[in-house]
Amino acid sequence: MGGQERRQCRVPTGKASFCVSHTECPYVLDLIRSLKKDRPSNVNLIIRQSFFCPKQKANDPLQICCPLEGIQPQIEEKPTLPDKDECGTQTGAPASCTLYNKCTPFLQLLLNLKRPIPPTLPNLMQGSWLCGLENVAGFNLPKICCPNDAIVVEPEPTPSTTTTTTTTTTTPAVTFEPEIFASHPNRNLLAKFDQCGRTDILGQIVNGVEAAIGEFPWLANLGYTVGGRSRVDYKCGGALIGDRYVVTAAHCVTQLPGSFQLKKVRLGEHKLSSDPDCGNSDGGPICNDSPQDFDVEEIVFHQDYGVPQVFRNDIALLRLSRPANFSDFVQPICLPFDHDENENYLETTADQNLQKDVFVAGWGATNERGRDPADALQKLNVPLFPGDKCVDVYKSRGGILDPQSQMCAGGEKGKDSCVGDSGSALMREEKVEFSRLRRWRLLAVVSFGPRKCGTSGVPGVYTRMRHYLDWILENVHA
Repeated sequence: MGGQERRQCRVPTGKASFCVSHTECPYVLDLIRSLKKDRPSNVNLIIRQSFFCPKQKANDPLQICCPLEGIQPQIEEKPTLPDKDECGTQTGAPASCTLYNKCTPFLQLLLNLKRPIPPTLPNLMQGSWLCGLENVAGFNLPKICCPNDAIVVEPEPTPSTTTTTTTTTTTPAVTFEPEIFASHPNRNLLAKFDQCGRTDILGQIVNGVEAAIGEFPWLANLGYTVGGRSRVDYKCGGALIGDRYVVTAAHCVTQLPGSFQLKKVRLGEHKLSSDPDCGNSDGGPICNDSPQDFDVEEIVFHQDYGVPQVFRNDIALLRLSRPANFSDFVQPICLPFDHDENENYLETTADQNLQKDVFVAGWGATNERGRDPADALQKLNVPLFPGDKCVDVYKSRGGILDPQSQMCAGGEKGKDSCVGDSGSALMREEKVEFSRLRRWRLLAVVSFGPRKCGTSGVPGVYTRMRHYLDWILENVHA
């Protein structure tokens, strides 16, 4: 600052720092650039109250109270202002350390962030806003410094439901998941973020490899009878999205060939020919529990399935006859409630290659001609295929795709989902924003593909989950 003494300040958590030019604080600059232009006014307000140093004169340039680690280039000078062990704002307005979901402008800020998130933002969130954790129903939820007038006030809990507040000086694992669907009355019928997409087990898709036991505990087998016979054959897949609901493809439940009838849903399976299934994981030898079998209480397929084109709206919900018993081998997968509606899933961020983490898995044919169904669960890492290019590929073959409701993956010779994988999951392991955690998301379900599985340059087509979240929520019930 040309020999001038730097002005000292405190970030919202009370840590001492300096007021610097906005160009010297890429943390806050990246935050502002990552927000949608039509964001609510209270988002701008919380940013100003948190980081904009008050002007001493009307014509003073804008300065940012920037966390020390975010000042670029780094400075050796340390503030003489002591840290303050309480929340505050730049204007002096009162602030408190509260659960993140009780701070309305902070929730709005998260909802208005564009993806992918710059790698500087988790550092800003954790260094300047995050002030502790609170244990709620067994989950450590983040607390942030929020202006008092923005905090949602709720009735005091009774002594029997009072939770314990824990403040820590180490960086906790933060699990923000803002959702535009959070207020839907049926949202609680589907897996909550802290209860989905987790797999504690480490460890035939055409030219795939056998999955580890328990690696994908949300995958379901759909069992059929033929001609009234008692034998059940598993011909389609699905994914568990709540304790009573499995999502699959509509063509697995309606307009079935011949005398096929859907009879059973099986969860927790690995190898169809044995029970239990045993093998090795990174943690040593492991055996799964016996699979859980369910009758199907209700089938709901999309009212516009096959309209206006064949395989359009290829999605269905199965309500199980009883709640699934969650275990290491039966867990729901997360739906992409917090993804952008136009997400193309092709980006690469600084901390993860999103393409690398996309898999399809199932018990379908392992032969390119649609033969030799797999006995053990197979998985395959598949590249996502650009939507516009996929539309052109299928147009040249006489098909018409809708890139809003369908997405494509594969297109590599000899690697594809195939017959019997229909309805199974196209999924991605994602880093949870602002944390060290990872969760699996259901991006789409297997719909259809080329007659010869694994045809070079012709990807498989999948029903895009993000497009159908409203439909799913409207068609589940208690």
